Amino acid sequence: MKNNIYDIKELGFVPPKYGGVSVSIARLIDKLTADGFVVGGFYSKDNSDPAVLQSSLYEPELNLSTKRLLKELPRCFKILRPYKVLHSHYSLENMIYMWFFLVFMRKKIVITVHNSMVQRFYQDCDVINRFFLKRVANSPDVTWVAVSEQAKAEMLKLPIKYNNSIQVIPAYIPDGQAASGELPHNLRDYIERHNKIIVFYGHSFMLHDGKDVYGFNDALSLYAEILKLTHCTIGFVLCLTETNDSNKINILQDKAHQLGVDDKIYWQFGPIEGMTNLWNNTDVYVRPTCTDGDSVAVREALDLGVQVVASDVCPRPERTILYRFGDMSDFVGKVASAIEIGHVEANPDYGNYYKLKNIYSQLLDK
Repeated sequence: MKNNIYDIKELGFVPPKYGGVSVSIARLIDKLTADGFVVGGFYSKDNSDPAVLQSSLYEPELNLSTKRLLKELPRCFKILRPYKVLHSHYSLENMIYMWFFLVFMRKKIVITVHNSMVQRFYQDCDVINRFFLKRVANSPDVTWVAVSEQAKAEMLKLPIKYNNSIQVIPAYIPDGQAASGELPHNLRDYIERHNKIIVFYGHSFMLHDGKDVYGFNDALSLYAEILKLTHCTIGFVLCLTETNDSNKINILQDKAHQLGVDDKIYWQFGPIEGMTNLWNNTDVYVRPTCTDGDSVAVREALDLGVQVVASDVCPRPERTILYRFGDMSDFVGKVASAIEIGHVEANPDYGNYYKLKNIYSQLLDK
């Protein structure tokens, strides 16, 4: 296959599995394609979308482990040869591969760091990845993107010299297909039975220093307290994407039972394809995280007119309502005020997309 006949290959898979990064990659590919770029991507083994599986621009996701280097490199070279620009969404991982793509394939590379936990990653990663990270960082053909100022600051603390400056571009891109995907019938009925809707989302039961990252218990306690303050019917949609830990799900539902709210909650286990439709019917999104980065969900909720109440553990987008983390009284008060405001008119912001598009255009000389 000829070199450089396509524009961009996004290194990272499109949903499913669903998460902030995979959703952003899918939307980025769709928007770039609509704007005339020829863009390819990858898909996971869970994908059953014919439009993806039958496209010549998509392949099964790469397995870029160091141990599989000799086996994977020939496949990488075959798949990536036709593309002029490679955009890695693996943050600081897989640097030996990035070095090969730079040196032997002469590719221009964009690397997006999607979280701010880079120092811990650097400490835990192997010597080989560190070695090649320093060499990749020193290349003039690598464009670095951090999704937040916090992530950029953490990157600059590493013992690495970057040849190019780090640009800050949040990963959020609005869904170009307005109100795409239907909500489950039971969820639509649940929404219609309530005057106001609060949404909580947790990707998994992730821990950070032994603490629940997403704040499941705080979210349940909040809902129990909110119901004591109002006479209107307030619904609570609890979304959990990864559902493989049935024991922790049982513990969570037992906690809700103890608080007297288990039968009042809509338990959404697994991803929702109609997430945009859910935001369109949501008044308040709560994010009681104990640590966080630049959340795609927060930005999307704000864009679609949802009031967002989030912990003050990190910088948040403008218009986010912050509460003091660990202060349940402050959390309840801020959510109560947000409920009074309710849903407002949507105002999608494509600014982040245009910044990325400008980077691609410069690299491609378009």
